[in-house]
Amino acid sequence: MHEEVTRLFIVDPNLIDAAGHYLQHATAISEEAVSRGILVTWVTAASFDITLAPDFVQLRRIFTHNIFDEFQSNEEGWVLNNFNQYNQYFYGLLVSLGLHSVDRSIFLFSNVLHNQLYAIENWSQLLPEHSYAVCILRWNNATMDYNRTRGATAAIEQLYRYCLSNQGLVSRKIFMASDTVRLAHYYQSLGSGVSVHVLPNPQVAGQIRDTHRTTYCDGPVSIGCFGSFSRLRGSQLISEIMDSILRVRSDVRFICQVQDLNNEDSKSIVTLQNRYRHNVIILAGILDARLYSYSLASTSLILMPYCPAFYEFGSSGVACEALTFGIPAVLPSDTTIHDEFEAAGAGFVEAQQWTSSAFAASTLAALNDLEQLRGLSSSASSTYIQKTSPGTFLDGLLGLPSSAA
Repeated sequence: MHEEVTRLFIVDPNLIDAAGHYLQHATAISEEAVSRGILVTWVTAASFDITLAPDFVQLRRIFTHNIFDEFQSNEEGWVLNNFNQYNQYFYGLLVSLGLHSVDRSIFLFSNVLHNQLYAIENWSQLLPEHSYAVCILRWNNATMDYNRTRGATAAIEQLYRYCLSNQGLVSRKIFMASDTVRLAHYYQSLGSGVSVHVLPNPQVAGQIRDTHRTTYCDGPVSIGCFGSFSRLRGSQLISEIMDSILRVRSDVRFICQVQDLNNEDSKSIVTLQNRYRHNVIILAGILDARLYSYSLASTSLILMPYCPAFYEFGSSGVACEALTFGIPAVLPSDTTIHDEFEAAGAGFVEAQQWTSSAFAASTLAALNDLEQLRGLSSSASSTYIQKTSPGTFLDGLLGLPSSAA
């Protein structure tokens, strides 16, 4: 049995700045842990902006590479070269921290690929009796375009299978988890026999949700496009969707977050803003948590023209926040996003195809039925908040040794 945990280490090379949801999730978990008397340390990228860390968190900034960096020395053997070189790099940094002697601790590795997993498994064997590591497998990177087009899917899946069958997994020093049911099933299907638990991403609700309930009725109908403005999230479709809607609905306003105004997809949003003026609001750059939450909370409908091939398995922080705030969404079919909205009983309209015309039609349908969709999402949010609260996440983390007994 593991004794009472006194320390939590959140280890994440992708903790660099406020982009994405890594900072938000780490902060939510940390606040909950500290409220229970658990000391928290973040192990982050060497370039992590220290002003973003809460005062109650200790920092160790060490990682010089994010998890998607490649170390290959040649194209012929690049998959195995990456695996060997990155795992050696990662293992060396973990040992250099000197934390493997700290007892009664959880080491939460929030973003892990096969290129780090083998190192963590071997490092976890150094941990004292009442400490353990938890790896969150939140990416199906074997099937991502940049790997699939290079014919690497089978090799990467085999490396995951090798890692998951590693002898270290039976020692109760390390546990596997994912943030979606689909990903957990996928990694278990690789045939390793290892349990992959489900730990949904923690969400912060409370006053933010209440703010949404009092603000979304005060202004015009607003459609929000939030998060990373990238092609995995349909940035190449958004301007056409917006234009199709605004041609027939002059009462609608779009709020679009764009990190970089200089790429082609972003420029098309700027062009629309010049054409439709007050109907298009651009939030440029990386938003601080307060502005991001307020902007999202002021939205009537969330537009997520996300790539179905990627989100068949991957989670979406924006989708989780929409469920938390009680905001309906237009979303892609046959994805984890669809699963979450359907399971919660929230309001949504799905687009059957990943095209601008399909999403425009679905958005118009959602606008025509907005009050009913709002009602469904508002009713579903309370249950979803409980399911995804930081307290529920931490309970799951602390309970892994017992669940695996």
